[in-house]
Amino acid sequence: MKICLVSDRLPGFHQPWSGAELICWRLSQLLRETGQDVFLLTTGFTEKRKSPEWISTAELPLQKAGPLLTLLVFNPLATLNCYQILKRKKPDIVHLHAVGLFLPALIAAKALQIPTVMTVLDHLIFCPYLSLRKPDGSICTAYHGIQCSDCGRPTRNPLRILARKIRGCWRSVIYDYFVRRLDGIIVLSKTSKLRLERSGVPGDRIRVIYHYQVDSHVSGGERLTPVSRARKSILFVGWSNELRGLHVVVRAMQDVIKAVPGSTLTAVGAEEDRHYATWIRAMVNDMNLQDHVNLLGPKPNEEVIRLILESDLVVVPLQWTNEFGPMILVEAMSLAKPVVASNIGAIPELIQDGFNGFLAGPDSPGQFAEKMVWLLKNPELAKTMGEQAQKSVQRLYQNDPTKEILDLYRSAATRSQ
Repeated sequence: MKICLVSDRLPGFHQPWSGAELICWRLSQLLRETGQDVFLLTTGFTEKRKSPEWISTAELPLQKAGPLLTLLVFNPLATLNCYQILKRKKPDIVHLHAVGLFLPALIAAKALQIPTVMTVLDHLIFCPYLSLRKPDGSICTAYHGIQCSDCGRPTRNPLRILARKIRGCWRSVIYDYFVRRLDGIIVLSKTSKLRLERSGVPGDRIRVIYHYQVDSHVSGGERLTPVSRARKSILFVGWSNELRGLHVVVRAMQDVIKAVPGSTLTAVGAEEDRHYATWIRAMVNDMNLQDHVNLLGPKPNEEVIRLILESDLVVVPLQWTNEFGPMILVEAMSLAKPVVASNIGAIPELIQDGFNGFLAGPDSPGQFAEKMVWLLKNPELAKTMGEQAQKSVQRLYQNDPTKEILDLYRSAATRSQ
Protein backbone atom coordinates (compact mmCIF):
# COMPACT_ATOMS: atom_id res chain seq x y z
CA MET A 1 0.00 0.00 0.00
CA LYS A 2 1.29 3.47 -0.90
CA ILE A 3 0.69 5.82 2.01
CA CYS A 4 1.08 9.60 2.23
CA LEU A 5 1.57 10.96 5.76
CA VAL A 6 0.99 14.72 6.07
CA SER A 7 2.68 16.81 8.79
CA ASP A 8 3.52 20.52 8.95
CA ARG A 9 6.96 19.78 10.40
CA LEU A 10 9.33 16.85 10.81
CA PRO A 11 12.03 16.17 13.42
CA GLY A 12 15.45 16.86 11.93
CA PHE A 13 14.06 18.89 9.05
CA HIS A 14 12.25 21.70 10.91
CA GLN A 15 12.70 23.81 14.02
CA PRO A 16 10.86 23.82 16.26
CA TRP A 17 8.76 20.65 16.22
CA SER A 18 6.57 19.02 18.83
CA GLY A 19 5.12 15.69 19.91
CA ALA A 20 2.54 15.72 17.11
CA GLU A 21 5.31 15.74 14.49
CA LEU A 22 7.22 13.01 16.32
CA ILE A 23 4.11 10.80 16.37
CA CYS A 24 3.82 11.14 12.57
CA TRP A 25 7.54 10.48 12.09
CA ARG A 26 7.46 7.34 14.24
CA LEU A 27 4.37 6.08 12.39
CA SER A 28 6.25 6.40 9.10
CA GLN A 29 8.98 4.17 10.55
CA LEU A 30 6.48 1.59 11.83
CA LEU A 31 4.71 1.41 8.47
CA ARG A 32 7.97 1.01 6.55
CA GLU A 33 8.93 -1.87 8.84
CA THR A 34 5.82 -3.72 7.61
CA GLY A 35 6.83 -3.20 3.99
CA GLN A 36 4.51 -0.29 3.14
CA ASP A 37 5.51 2.33 0.56
CA VAL A 38 5.45 5.53 2.64
CA PHE A 39 6.18 9.13 1.69
CA LEU A 40 5.73 12.28 3.76
CA LEU A 41 4.19 15.56 2.68
CA THR A 42 5.38 18.52 4.71
CA THR A 43 6.20 22.23 4.46
CA GLY A 44 9.52 23.68 3.31
CA PHE A 45 12.43 22.73 5.56
CA THR A 46 13.77 25.24 8.07
CA GLU A 47 16.94 23.17 8.54
CA LYS A 48 19.58 22.95 5.81
CA ARG A 49 18.89 19.40 4.70
CA LYS A 50 18.73 17.74 1.33
CA SER A 51 15.23 16.41 0.75
CA PRO A 52 15.10 12.59 0.59
CA GLU A 53 13.06 11.15 -2.26
CA TRP A 54 10.40 9.96 0.22
CA ILE A 55 9.68 13.51 1.46
CA SER A 56 7.75 16.03 -0.64
CA THR A 57 7.40 19.66 0.42
CA ALA A 58 4.38 21.88 -0.15
CA GLU A 59 4.91 25.59 0.33
CA LEU A 60 2.43 27.69 2.29
CA PRO A 61 2.27 30.93 0.27
CA LEU A 62 -0.02 33.76 1.37
CA GLN A 63 0.89 33.12 5.02
CA LYS A 64 1.39 36.86 5.44
CA ALA A 65 -1.70 37.82 3.47
CA GLY A 66 -3.36 38.88 6.72
CA PRO A 67 -7.14 39.47 6.67
CA LEU A 68 -7.60 37.93 3.20
CA LEU A 69 -6.22 34.52 4.21
CA THR A 70 -8.05 34.75 7.54
CA LEU A 71 -11.38 35.08 5.76
CA LEU A 72 -10.56 32.35 3.23
CA VAL A 73 -9.92 29.89 6.11
CA PHE A 74 -7.78 27.68 3.87
CA ASN A 75 -4.77 28.46 1.68
CA PRO A 76 -5.73 28.07 -2.02
CA LEU A 77 -2.16 28.08 -3.35
CA ALA A 78 -1.08 25.45 -0.81
CA THR A 79 -4.13 23.41 -1.86
CA LEU A 80 -3.04 23.57 -5.49
CA ASN A 81 0.50 22.59 -4.45
CA CYS A 82 -0.81 19.57 -2.53
CA TYR A 83 -3.04 18.62 -5.45
CA GLN A 84 -0.09 18.58 -7.84
CA ILE A 85 2.04 16.47 -5.48
CA LEU A 86 -0.71 13.94 -4.75
CA LYS A 87 -1.66 13.67 -8.42
CA ARG A 88 1.97 12.91 -9.26
CA LYS A 89 2.61 10.50 -6.36
CA LYS A 90 -0.76 8.67 -6.58
CA PRO A 91 -0.99 7.38 -2.97
CA ASP A 92 -3.62 4.81 -1.97
CA ILE A 93 -4.35 6.71 1.27
CA VAL A 94 -3.62 10.17 2.71
CA HIS A 95 -3.13 10.26 6.49
CA LEU A 96 -3.29 13.76 8.00
CA HIS A 97 -1.38 14.89 11.12
CA ALA A 98 -1.20 18.56 10.15
CA VAL A 99 -2.63 21.98 11.02
CA GLY A 100 -1.45 24.31 8.24
CA LEU A 101 -1.59 21.55 5.63
CA PHE A 102 -4.74 19.94 6.99
CA LEU A 103 -7.34 21.57 4.72
CA PRO A 104 -5.06 21.96 1.66
CA ALA A 105 -4.11 18.26 1.69
CA LEU A 106 -7.63 17.10 2.59
CA ILE A 107 -9.30 19.17 -0.16
CA ALA A 108 -6.69 18.04 -2.69
CA ALA A 109 -7.13 14.37 -1.74
CA LYS A 110 -10.91 14.61 -1.98
CA ALA A 111 -10.65 16.26 -5.40
CA LEU A 112 -8.49 13.32 -6.54
CA GLN A 113 -10.84 10.79 -4.86
CA ILE A 114 -8.06 9.49 -2.59
CA PRO A 115 -9.25 8.01 0.74
CA THR A 116 -8.36 10.14 3.76
CA VAL A 117 -7.61 9.39 7.41
CA MET A 118 -6.84 11.87 10.18
CA THR A 119 -5.11 11.46 13.53
CA VAL A 120 -6.64 13.96 15.98
CA LEU A 121 -3.75 15.58 17.87
CA ASP A 122 -5.39 18.84 18.94
CA HIS A 123 -8.76 20.62 18.74
CA LEU A 124 -8.14 21.95 15.21
CA ILE A 125 -11.45 20.67 13.84
CA PHE A 126 -13.40 22.49 16.57
CA CYS A 127 -11.33 25.55 17.45
CA PRO A 128 -9.21 28.00 15.40
CA TYR A 129 -6.96 28.37 18.45
CA LEU A 130 -6.64 24.56 18.81
CA SER A 131 -7.37 24.48 22.56
CA LEU A 132 -11.12 25.05 23.21
CA ARG A 133 -9.98 27.38 26.00
CA LYS A 134 -11.84 30.66 26.47
CA PRO A 135 -10.01 33.86 27.48
CA ASP A 136 -11.24 33.41 31.08
CA GLY A 137 -9.70 29.92 31.22
CA SER A 138 -12.99 27.98 31.02
CA ILE A 139 -13.62 25.27 28.41
CA CYS A 140 -15.60 26.17 25.29
CA THR A 141 -18.45 23.79 24.50
CA ALA A 142 -19.93 25.82 21.61
CA TYR A 143 -17.01 25.07 19.21
CA HIS A 144 -16.21 27.29 16.23
CA GLY A 145 -18.71 29.87 15.08
CA ILE A 146 -19.58 33.53 15.55
CA GLN A 147 -18.55 33.32 19.24
CA CYS A 148 -14.90 32.87 18.15
CA SER A 149 -14.74 36.66 17.86
CA ASP A 150 -14.42 36.76 21.66
CA CYS A 151 -11.16 34.79 21.58
CA GLY A 152 -7.68 35.65 20.36
CA ARG A 153 -5.87 38.85 21.23
CA PRO A 154 -8.20 41.52 22.66
CA THR A 155 -9.21 44.17 20.14
CA ARG A 156 -11.66 47.08 19.95
CA ASN A 157 -11.26 47.47 16.20
CA PRO A 158 -14.80 46.91 14.80
CA LEU A 159 -13.45 45.67 11.46
CA ARG A 160 -11.30 43.04 13.14
CA ILE A 161 -14.19 41.95 15.33
CA LEU A 162 -16.42 41.66 12.26
CA ALA A 163 -13.70 39.72 10.39
CA ARG A 164 -13.41 37.29 13.32
CA LYS A 165 -17.17 36.72 13.34
CA ILE A 166 -17.26 36.10 9.59
CA ARG A 167 -14.26 33.79 9.82
CA GLY A 168 -15.79 31.85 12.71
CA CYS A 169 -19.00 31.19 10.79
CA TRP A 170 -17.25 30.44 7.50
CA ARG A 171 -14.70 28.19 9.25
CA SER A 172 -17.44 26.11 10.88
CA VAL A 173 -19.06 25.51 7.48
CA ILE A 174 -15.80 24.51 5.75
CA TYR A 175 -14.36 22.36 8.54
CA ASP A 176 -17.62 20.60 9.38
CA TYR A 177 -18.18 19.76 5.71
CA PHE A 178 -14.75 18.23 5.12
CA VAL A 179 -14.33 16.55 8.52
CA ARG A 180 -17.57 14.63 7.96
CA ARG A 181 -16.10 13.40 4.69
CA LEU A 182 -13.00 11.89 6.25
CA ASP A 183 -12.99 8.14 5.63
CA GLY A 184 -11.40 7.34 8.97
CA ILE A 185 -10.31 9.11 12.17
CA ILE A 186 -7.74 7.96 14.72
CA VAL A 187 -8.00 9.32 18.26
CA LEU A 188 -5.70 8.71 21.21
CA SER A 189 -8.32 8.57 23.96
CA LYS A 190 -11.93 7.57 24.64
CA THR A 191 -12.60 11.17 25.71
CA SER A 192 -11.59 12.41 22.26
CA LYS A 193 -13.78 9.79 20.54
CA LEU A 194 -16.78 10.83 22.62
CA ARG A 195 -16.28 14.51 21.72
CA LEU A 196 -16.21 13.67 18.02
CA GLU A 197 -19.34 11.53 18.26
CA ARG A 198 -21.19 14.32 20.07
CA SER A 199 -20.20 16.70 17.27
CA GLY A 200 -21.88 14.46 14.70
CA VAL A 201 -18.99 12.32 13.38
CA PRO A 202 -20.20 8.70 12.91
CA GLY A 203 -18.72 6.46 15.59
CA ASP A 204 -17.91 3.66 13.14
CA ARG A 205 -15.33 5.91 11.46
CA ILE A 206 -13.42 6.57 14.70
CA ARG A 207 -10.79 4.23 16.14
CA VAL A 208 -8.90 4.64 19.42
CA ILE A 209 -5.34 3.66 18.47
CA TYR A 210 -2.32 4.86 20.43
CA HIS A 211 0.57 4.25 18.03
CA TYR A 212 3.43 6.26 19.57
CA GLN A 213 5.91 3.98 21.33
CA VAL A 214 8.80 5.36 23.38
CA ASP A 215 12.26 4.45 22.12
CA SER A 216 14.86 4.59 24.92
CA HIS A 217 17.74 3.86 22.52
CA VAL A 218 20.05 6.28 20.72
CA SER A 219 20.29 6.14 16.93
CA GLY A 220 23.07 3.57 17.03
CA GLY A 221 20.94 1.14 19.02
CA GLU A 222 22.63 1.65 22.39
CA ARG A 223 20.17 1.86 25.29
CA LEU A 224 20.05 5.22 27.07
CA THR A 225 21.16 5.05 30.69
CA PRO A 226 20.60 7.79 33.27
CA VAL A 227 23.38 9.61 35.09
CA SER A 228 22.79 9.67 38.85
CA ARG A 229 22.16 13.09 40.40
CA ALA A 230 22.72 14.12 43.99
CA ARG A 231 19.83 16.61 44.03
CA LYS A 232 16.16 15.72 43.77
CA SER A 233 15.11 16.42 40.18
CA ILE A 234 11.70 17.39 38.78
CA LEU A 235 11.19 17.55 35.01
CA PHE A 236 8.80 19.62 32.88
CA VAL A 237 8.70 19.17 29.08
CA GLY A 238 6.55 21.28 26.77
CA TRP A 239 6.17 24.49 24.79
CA SER A 240 6.74 27.64 26.80
CA ASN A 241 3.20 29.00 26.75
CA GLU A 242 0.34 29.46 29.19
CA LEU A 243 -1.52 26.33 28.06
CA ARG A 244 1.36 24.09 29.13
CA GLY A 245 1.28 25.54 32.65
CA LEU A 246 4.97 25.90 33.54
CA HIS A 247 4.04 28.89 35.72
CA VAL A 248 2.01 26.62 38.01
CA VAL A 249 5.02 24.42 38.75
CA VAL A 250 7.40 27.37 39.16
CA ARG A 251 5.07 28.78 41.81
CA ALA A 252 4.85 25.36 43.45
CA MET A 253 8.65 25.19 43.74
CA GLN A 254 8.69 27.62 46.67
CA ASP A 255 6.81 25.10 48.84
CA VAL A 256 8.75 22.17 47.39
CA ILE A 257 12.11 23.73 48.31
CA LYS A 258 10.97 24.43 51.85
CA ALA A 259 10.01 20.78 52.33
CA VAL A 260 12.84 19.24 50.27
CA PRO A 261 15.82 21.63 50.25
CA GLY A 262 18.05 21.39 47.21
CA SER A 263 15.39 20.05 44.86
CA THR A 264 15.46 21.37 41.30
CA LEU A 265 13.03 21.89 38.42
CA THR A 266 14.32 21.40 34.88
CA ALA A 267 12.13 22.82 32.09
CA VAL A 268 12.64 21.72 28.47
CA GLY A 269 10.83 23.28 25.52
CA ALA A 270 10.86 25.95 22.84
CA GLU A 271 9.68 29.51 23.56
CA GLU A 272 6.45 29.55 21.56
CA ASP A 273 5.20 32.66 23.40
CA ARG A 274 8.02 35.14 24.04
CA HIS A 275 5.97 37.25 26.42
CA TYR A 276 5.17 34.17 28.48
CA ALA A 277 8.81 33.04 28.46
CA THR A 278 9.92 36.49 29.65
CA TRP A 279 7.30 36.35 32.41
CA ILE A 280 8.57 32.94 33.53
CA ARG A 281 12.16 34.19 33.74
CA ALA A 282 11.03 37.22 35.72
CA MET A 283 9.03 34.96 38.06
CA VAL A 284 12.09 32.78 38.68
CA ASN A 285 14.16 35.87 39.54
CA ASP A 286 11.48 37.50 41.70
CA MET A 287 11.04 34.29 43.71
CA ASN A 288 14.82 33.80 44.05
CA LEU A 289 14.65 30.41 42.35
CA GLN A 290 17.67 30.83 40.08
CA ASP A 291 19.50 27.95 41.81
CA HIS A 292 16.46 25.69 41.66
CA VAL A 293 14.90 26.24 38.20
CA ASN A 294 16.81 25.41 35.02
CA LEU A 295 15.27 26.64 31.75
CA LEU A 296 17.04 24.55 29.11
CA GLY A 297 15.07 25.43 25.97
CA PRO A 298 14.42 22.82 23.23
CA LYS A 299 16.35 19.54 23.25
CA PRO A 300 16.53 16.56 20.85
CA ASN A 301 14.18 13.72 21.72
CA GLU A 302 17.06 11.45 22.77
CA GLU A 303 18.12 14.07 25.31
CA VAL A 304 14.53 14.43 26.55
CA ILE A 305 14.34 10.67 27.12
CA ARG A 306 17.63 10.80 29.02
CA LEU A 307 16.34 13.64 31.20
CA ILE A 308 13.18 11.65 31.98
CA LEU A 309 15.31 8.69 33.05
CA GLU A 310 17.45 10.94 35.26
CA SER A 311 14.53 12.70 36.95
CA ASP A 312 12.80 11.69 40.18
CA LEU A 313 9.40 12.70 38.82
CA VAL A 314 7.74 14.40 35.87
CA VAL A 315 5.12 17.17 36.04
CA VAL A 316 2.42 17.76 33.40
CA PRO A 317 0.53 20.91 34.52
CA LEU A 318 -1.70 21.35 31.46
CA GLN A 319 -4.18 24.25 31.47
CA TRP A 320 -6.36 23.03 28.59
CA THR A 321 -8.50 19.99 27.87
CA ASN A 322 -5.84 17.92 26.15
CA GLU A 323 -7.35 14.66 24.90
CA PHE A 324 -4.38 13.42 22.90
CA GLY A 325 -1.82 11.97 25.31
CA PRO A 326 -0.03 14.23 26.01
CA MET A 327 3.16 12.64 24.72
CA ILE A 328 5.38 13.58 27.68
CA LEU A 329 2.88 11.89 30.01
CA VAL A 330 3.01 8.63 28.05
CA GLU A 331 6.80 8.83 27.72
CA ALA A 332 7.29 9.32 31.47
CA MET A 333 4.88 6.52 32.37
CA SER A 334 6.47 4.20 29.79
CA LEU A 335 9.84 4.79 31.45
CA ALA A 336 8.41 4.03 34.92
CA LYS A 337 8.57 7.58 36.23
CA PRO A 338 5.95 8.85 38.69
CA VAL A 339 3.92 11.76 37.31
CA VAL A 340 1.97 14.65 38.80
CA ALA A 341 -0.47 15.89 36.15
CA SER A 342 -3.47 18.17 35.80
CA ASN A 343 -6.87 16.61 36.38
CA ILE A 344 -8.16 17.69 32.98
CA GLY A 345 -8.96 16.35 29.53
CA ALA A 346 -8.10 12.68 28.96
CA ILE A 347 -5.33 12.55 31.60
CA PRO A 348 -7.59 10.74 34.12
CA GLU A 349 -7.93 7.95 31.54
CA LEU A 350 -4.26 7.21 32.08
CA ILE A 351 -3.69 8.19 35.71
CA GLN A 352 -5.56 6.70 38.67
CA ASP A 353 -4.87 9.24 41.39
CA GLY A 354 -2.64 7.78 44.09
CA PHE A 355 -2.10 4.46 42.31
CA ASN A 356 -0.03 5.02 39.16
CA GLY A 357 0.47 8.77 39.51
CA PHE A 358 -1.08 11.87 41.05
CA LEU A 359 -3.72 14.29 39.75
CA ALA A 360 -3.84 17.94 40.78
CA GLY A 361 -6.03 20.94 40.05
CA PRO A 362 -4.79 22.49 36.78
CA ASP A 363 -4.25 25.93 38.32
CA SER A 364 -3.34 24.83 41.84
CA PRO A 365 0.38 25.29 42.71
CA GLY A 366 -0.47 24.11 46.23
CA GLN A 367 -1.81 20.74 45.05
CA PHE A 368 1.11 20.24 42.70
CA ALA A 369 3.58 21.08 45.49
CA GLU A 370 1.91 18.68 47.91
CA LYS A 371 2.09 15.74 45.49
CA MET A 372 5.63 16.58 44.34
CA VAL A 373 6.87 16.74 47.94
CA TRP A 374 5.24 13.40 48.77
CA LEU A 375 6.99 11.70 45.85
CA LEU A 376 10.37 13.25 46.69
CA LYS A 377 10.09 12.24 50.35
CA ASN A 378 8.95 8.68 49.61
CA PRO A 379 11.33 7.41 46.91
CA GLU A 380 10.45 3.71 47.33
CA LEU A 381 6.72 4.37 47.09
CA ALA A 382 7.40 6.71 44.17
CA LYS A 383 9.29 3.89 42.43
CA THR A 384 6.36 1.53 42.95
CA MET A 385 4.00 4.17 41.55
CA GLY A 386 6.24 4.54 38.49
CA GLU A 387 6.21 0.78 37.93
CA GLN A 388 2.41 0.77 38.08
CA ALA A 389 2.40 3.63 35.57
CA GLN A 390 4.57 1.59 33.21
CA LYS A 391 2.20 -1.38 33.44
CA SER A 392 -0.78 0.90 32.74
CA VAL A 393 0.78 2.32 29.58
CA GLN A 394 1.77 -1.11 28.30
CA ARG A 395 -1.95 -1.89 28.05
CA LEU A 396 -2.20 0.75 25.31
CA TYR A 397 -0.21 -1.56 23.07
CA GLN A 398 -1.93 -4.88 23.78
CA ASN A 399 -2.99 -4.92 20.13
CA ASP A 400 -0.54 -4.26 17.30
CA PRO A 401 -1.16 -0.55 16.50
CA THR A 402 0.35 -0.84 13.01
CA LYS A 403 -2.01 -3.69 12.11
CA GLU A 404 -4.97 -1.69 13.47
CA ILE A 405 -4.00 1.33 11.38
CA LEU A 406 -3.59 -0.74 8.22
CA ASP A 407 -7.01 -2.28 8.88
CA LEU A 408 -8.43 1.25 9.16
CA TYR A 409 -6.75 2.22 5.86
CA ARG A 410 -8.41 -0.73 4.12
CA SER A 411 -11.76 0.13 5.66
CA ALA A 412 -11.36 3.77 4.59
CA ALA A 413 -10.49 2.71 1.04
CA THR A 414 -13.59 0.53 0.89
CA ARG A 415 -15.80 3.32 2.27
CA SER A 416 -14.56 5.87 -0.26
CA GLN A 417 -15.35 3.68 -3.26
